[in-house]
Amino acid sequence: MGGQSEPVALMHSGLIIDRARGTAWQTPDGQVLPELRDWDLTILTDRPSGIPQNVEADVRIVSVPTLERDVIADTAHRIEGLSAISTTSELFLEAVASVREEIGVAGANIQYTRTMRDKWCMKQVALHAGIPCARGSLASDRVGS
Repeated sequence: MGGQSEPVALMHSGLIIDRARGTAWQTPDGQVLPELRDWDLTILTDRPSGIPQNVEADVRIVSVPTLERDVIADTAHRIEGLSAISTTSELFLEAVASVREEIGVAGANIQYTRTMRDKWCMKQVALHAGIPCARGSLASDRVGS
């Protein structure tokens, strides 16, 4: 009881695939968003120049030339105790879902992600579940009409 408190262990280890230059996980002054402060974060980016240099100590910025699926997977495999993978860009949703499945991290799987990115499939799922949505048609259904 020397008056000093024990350091608090971080509860989660997360990987964020960042194309938004930090805007999705930082405040304007470069601090990690309050809801992420208990996380040990690795930020994987191919655009490091826009990320502020004053990021907090428990955030690692990993700069890579490209954000291909294999690069994401290699990085994820190196993070001990990884409990979440996210992305700031719709472009990487399927790659992130695939890596989640590969390493057993909870989150949207590849089939769900593909269905939700394909607006026609998404509407069919919604209609089947009784959720009203705007009518639409596939461009391929209109060819030759």
